[in-house]
Amino acid sequence: YFMVKFLRTAVYWNKGAREVNAYVYNTAFINNRTDGSKNSRRGGGYYGREQSKAVLANCTFDGNYGGNGAAVSLYGTAALPSQLTMISCTVTNNTSTFTGGGVEATDNTTLNVYNTIVAGNTDALGYPDLVVTSGNNGTSNLPATLAYSVNGSVVYGANGTVVSGSTFEFETMLSALNDGVRALTGSDNPALTGGMAASALVGITTGMNPEVDTDVLRVDQKGNDRTGSAMGAYVGN
Repeated sequence: YFMVKFLRTAVYWNKGAREVNAYVYNTAFINNRTDGSKNSRRGGGYYGREQSKAVLANCTFDGNYGGNGAAVSLYGTAALPSQLTMISCTVTNNTSTFTGGGVEATDNTTLNVYNTIVAGNTDALGYPDLVVTSGNNGTSNLPATLAYSVNGSVVYGANGTVVSGSTFEFETMLSALNDGVRALTGSDNPALTGGMAASALVGITTGMNPEVDTDVLRVDQKGNDRTGSAMGAYVGN
Protein backbone atom coordinates (compact mmCIF):
# COMPACT_ATOMS: atom_id res chain seq x y z
CA TYR A 1 0.00 0.00 0.00
CA PHE A 2 1.04 3.64 -0.22
CA MET A 3 -0.12 7.15 0.53
CA VAL A 4 -0.37 9.92 -2.05
CA LYS A 5 -0.77 13.66 -1.65
CA PHE A 6 -1.26 15.56 -4.87
CA LEU A 7 -3.49 18.04 -6.66
CA ARG A 8 -5.54 17.87 -9.85
CA THR A 9 -5.26 14.23 -10.79
CA ALA A 10 -7.27 11.03 -10.96
CA VAL A 11 -6.69 7.61 -9.40
CA TYR A 12 -7.62 4.38 -11.17
CA TRP A 13 -7.18 0.98 -9.50
CA ASN A 14 -7.67 -1.80 -12.01
CA LYS A 15 -8.45 -5.42 -11.28
CA GLY A 16 -5.55 -7.72 -10.47
CA ALA A 17 -4.57 -11.14 -9.23
CA ARG A 18 -4.31 -9.90 -5.64
CA GLU A 19 -5.76 -7.23 -3.37
CA VAL A 20 -4.45 -3.72 -3.92
CA ASN A 21 -4.50 -1.20 -1.05
CA ALA A 22 -4.48 2.57 -1.55
CA TYR A 23 -4.74 5.28 1.10
CA VAL A 24 -5.23 8.78 -0.30
CA TYR A 25 -5.03 11.74 2.09
CA ASN A 26 -5.42 15.52 1.84
CA THR A 27 -5.96 15.54 -1.91
CA ALA A 28 -8.00 17.65 -4.32
CA PHE A 29 -9.34 15.98 -7.46
CA ILE A 30 -10.24 18.93 -9.70
CA ASN A 31 -11.63 19.07 -13.26
CA ASN A 32 -10.77 15.54 -14.37
CA ARG A 33 -12.63 13.90 -17.28
CA THR A 34 -13.08 10.23 -18.12
CA ASP A 35 -15.46 10.44 -21.06
CA GLY A 36 -12.99 10.53 -23.97
CA SER A 37 -14.38 8.43 -26.81
CA LYS A 38 -16.65 6.50 -24.44
CA ASN A 39 -18.94 8.60 -22.27
CA SER A 40 -19.75 5.61 -20.06
CA ARG A 41 -16.32 5.66 -18.38
CA ARG A 42 -16.61 5.58 -14.59
CA GLY A 43 -14.97 7.64 -11.86
CA GLY A 44 -13.69 11.02 -12.99
CA GLY A 45 -11.61 11.41 -9.84
CA TYR A 46 -11.29 7.94 -8.31
CA TYR A 47 -12.22 4.57 -9.80
CA GLY A 48 -11.74 1.42 -7.72
CA ARG A 49 -11.93 -1.88 -9.57
CA GLU A 50 -11.98 -5.55 -8.52
CA GLN A 51 -10.00 -6.42 -5.38
CA SER A 52 -9.16 -2.80 -4.65
CA LYS A 53 -9.32 -1.66 -1.04
CA ALA A 54 -8.94 2.05 -0.40
CA VAL A 55 -9.36 4.86 2.10
CA LEU A 56 -9.99 8.44 0.98
CA ALA A 57 -9.55 10.92 3.84
CA ASN A 58 -9.76 14.73 3.74
CA CYS A 59 -10.29 14.76 -0.04
CA THR A 60 -12.14 17.26 -2.23
CA PHE A 61 -13.73 16.20 -5.53
CA ASP A 62 -14.86 19.18 -7.59
CA GLY A 63 -15.64 19.80 -11.26
CA ASN A 64 -15.04 16.23 -12.42
CA TYR A 65 -16.95 14.80 -15.39
CA GLY A 66 -17.62 11.24 -16.51
CA GLY A 67 -20.05 8.38 -16.80
CA ASN A 68 -21.35 6.53 -13.73
CA GLY A 69 -19.85 8.07 -10.63
CA ALA A 70 -18.56 11.36 -11.99
CA ALA A 71 -16.28 11.94 -8.99
CA VAL A 72 -15.94 8.50 -7.35
CA SER A 73 -16.88 5.05 -8.61
CA LEU A 74 -16.46 1.61 -7.03
CA TYR A 75 -16.86 -1.61 -9.01
CA GLY A 76 -16.61 -5.27 -8.03
CA THR A 77 -17.68 -8.78 -8.99
CA ALA A 78 -18.93 -11.68 -6.89
CA ALA A 79 -15.53 -13.38 -7.13
CA LEU A 80 -13.51 -10.17 -6.79
CA PRO A 81 -15.32 -7.63 -4.57
CA SER A 82 -13.92 -4.19 -3.78
CA GLN A 83 -14.06 -1.83 -0.82
CA LEU A 84 -13.81 1.93 -0.24
CA THR A 85 -13.96 3.97 2.94
CA MET A 86 -14.49 7.73 2.63
CA ILE A 87 -13.72 9.84 5.69
CA SER A 88 -14.20 13.62 5.85
CA CYS A 89 -14.49 14.27 2.11
CA THR A 90 -16.34 16.95 0.13
CA VAL A 91 -17.81 15.92 -3.22
CA THR A 92 -19.59 18.69 -5.14
CA ASN A 93 -20.01 20.27 -8.59
CA ASN A 94 -19.37 17.02 -10.46
CA THR A 95 -21.36 15.93 -13.53
CA SER A 96 -22.30 12.41 -14.66
CA THR A 97 -23.62 11.49 -18.10
CA PHE A 98 -25.46 8.56 -16.51
CA THR A 99 -25.88 7.70 -12.80
CA GLY A 100 -24.20 9.08 -9.70
CA GLY A 101 -23.21 12.70 -10.09
CA GLY A 102 -21.04 12.43 -6.99
CA VAL A 103 -20.38 8.85 -5.86
CA GLU A 104 -21.52 5.54 -7.37
CA ALA A 105 -20.93 1.99 -6.17
CA THR A 106 -22.09 -1.23 -7.83
CA ASP A 107 -23.08 -4.65 -6.56
CA ASN A 108 -20.28 -6.67 -4.92
CA THR A 109 -18.73 -3.65 -3.26
CA THR A 110 -18.55 -2.30 0.27
CA LEU A 111 -18.79 1.48 0.51
CA ASN A 112 -18.42 3.13 3.92
CA VAL A 113 -18.98 6.88 4.16
CA TYR A 114 -18.25 8.94 7.29
CA ASN A 115 -18.32 12.68 7.98
CA THR A 116 -18.61 13.42 4.26
CA ILE A 117 -20.57 15.88 2.12
CA VAL A 118 -21.85 14.66 -1.27
CA ALA A 119 -24.05 17.46 -2.62
CA GLY A 120 -24.49 19.79 -5.57
CA ASN A 121 -23.66 17.13 -8.16
CA THR A 122 -25.73 16.32 -11.25
CA ASP A 123 -26.42 13.26 -13.38
CA ALA A 124 -28.40 12.76 -16.55
CA LEU A 125 -30.81 10.26 -14.98
CA GLY A 126 -31.73 12.29 -11.89
CA TYR A 127 -30.60 9.90 -9.17
CA PRO A 128 -29.17 10.95 -5.79
CA ASP A 129 -25.70 12.47 -5.49
CA LEU A 130 -24.50 9.27 -3.81
CA VAL A 131 -26.02 6.09 -5.18
CA VAL A 132 -25.54 2.33 -5.02
CA THR A 133 -26.57 0.79 -8.34
CA SER A 134 -27.74 -2.71 -9.16
CA GLY A 135 -27.09 -4.30 -12.55
CA ASN A 136 -25.92 -0.86 -13.75
CA ASN A 137 -29.41 0.57 -13.21
CA GLY A 138 -29.74 3.57 -10.94
CA THR A 139 -31.32 3.03 -7.55
CA SER A 140 -31.49 4.99 -4.33
CA ASN A 141 -29.85 2.28 -2.23
CA LEU A 142 -27.64 3.55 0.57
CA PRO A 143 -24.04 2.36 1.00
CA ALA A 144 -23.02 -0.14 3.66
CA THR A 145 -22.29 2.74 6.04
CA LEU A 146 -23.55 6.32 5.77
CA ALA A 147 -22.86 8.11 9.03
CA TYR A 148 -22.89 11.79 9.97
CA SER A 149 -22.88 12.78 6.31
CA VAL A 150 -24.86 14.60 3.61
CA ASN A 151 -26.33 13.08 0.45
CA GLY A 152 -27.81 15.85 -1.67
CA SER A 153 -30.03 17.82 0.69
CA VAL A 154 -30.52 14.97 3.16
CA VAL A 155 -28.55 14.96 6.40
CA TYR A 156 -27.73 11.62 8.06
CA GLY A 157 -26.76 10.82 11.61
CA ALA A 158 -25.63 7.45 12.91
CA ASN A 159 -26.36 4.21 11.05
CA GLY A 160 -27.96 5.82 8.02
CA THR A 161 -30.71 7.53 9.99
CA VAL A 162 -32.12 10.76 8.53
CA VAL A 163 -31.85 13.80 10.78
CA SER A 164 -35.41 15.10 10.94
CA GLY A 165 -35.91 18.79 10.20
CA SER A 166 -32.37 19.26 8.90
CA THR A 167 -31.63 20.22 5.28
CA PHE A 168 -28.37 20.90 3.45
CA GLU A 169 -28.33 23.50 0.67
CA PHE A 170 -25.05 23.40 -1.19
CA GLU A 171 -25.65 26.75 -2.92
CA THR A 172 -25.58 28.61 0.39
CA MET A 173 -23.72 26.20 2.67
CA LEU A 174 -20.52 25.69 0.64
CA SER A 175 -18.31 28.55 -0.51
CA ALA A 176 -16.73 28.84 -3.94
CA LEU A 177 -13.74 26.60 -4.61
CA ASN A 178 -10.53 28.21 -3.39
CA ASP A 179 -7.11 26.54 -3.39
CA GLY A 180 -8.64 23.09 -3.70
CA VAL A 181 -11.24 23.38 -0.91
CA ARG A 182 -14.73 24.71 -0.22
CA ALA A 183 -15.45 26.25 3.18
CA LEU A 184 -18.67 25.62 5.10
CA THR A 185 -20.84 28.73 5.25
CA GLY A 186 -24.08 29.84 6.93
CA SER A 187 -24.92 29.87 10.62
CA ASP A 188 -27.70 27.29 10.18
CA ASN A 189 -25.51 24.85 8.24
CA PRO A 190 -26.04 21.32 9.64
CA ALA A 191 -22.62 20.26 8.34
CA LEU A 192 -20.98 22.64 10.81
CA THR A 193 -22.21 20.76 13.86
CA GLY A 194 -23.64 17.43 12.67
CA GLY A 195 -20.37 15.70 11.89
CA MET A 196 -17.92 13.64 13.91
CA ALA A 197 -15.33 14.75 16.45
CA ALA A 198 -11.68 13.90 15.82
CA SER A 199 -11.72 11.19 18.46
CA ALA A 200 -14.66 9.48 16.75
CA LEU A 201 -12.98 9.73 13.35
CA VAL A 202 -9.89 8.04 14.72
CA GLY A 203 -12.07 5.25 16.10
CA ILE A 204 -13.34 4.38 12.61
CA THR A 205 -9.97 3.01 11.62
CA THR A 206 -9.48 0.65 14.55
CA GLY A 207 -8.54 -2.76 13.23
CA MET A 208 -7.87 -1.66 9.67
CA ASN A 209 -4.95 -3.45 8.05
CA PRO A 210 -2.76 -1.72 6.98
CA GLU A 211 -3.40 0.95 9.59
CA VAL A 212 -4.59 4.44 8.68
CA ASP A 213 -2.43 7.37 9.78
CA THR A 214 -4.72 8.64 12.54
CA ASP A 215 -2.89 11.98 12.72
CA VAL A 216 -4.44 12.71 9.31
CA LEU A 217 -7.94 12.28 10.72
CA ARG A 218 -7.38 14.85 13.47
CA VAL A 219 -6.90 17.66 10.97
CA ASP A 220 -8.57 18.76 7.73
CA GLN A 221 -7.26 18.87 4.16
CA LYS A 222 -5.21 22.00 4.91
CA GLY A 223 -3.95 20.90 8.32
CA ASN A 224 -6.47 22.77 10.50
CA ASP A 225 -7.30 20.97 13.75
CA ARG A 226 -10.72 19.31 13.88
CA THR A 227 -11.73 20.84 17.20
CA GLY A 228 -15.49 20.65 16.61
CA SER A 229 -17.76 18.26 14.73
CA ALA A 230 -17.84 19.65 11.20
CA MET A 231 -18.32 17.48 8.12
CA GLY A 232 -16.23 17.54 4.99
CA ALA A 233 -12.65 17.95 3.86
CA TYR A 234 -12.14 21.50 5.13
CA VAL A 235 -13.14 23.08 8.44
CA GLY A 236 -11.18 26.36 8.15
CA ASN A 237 -12.64 29.75 7.30
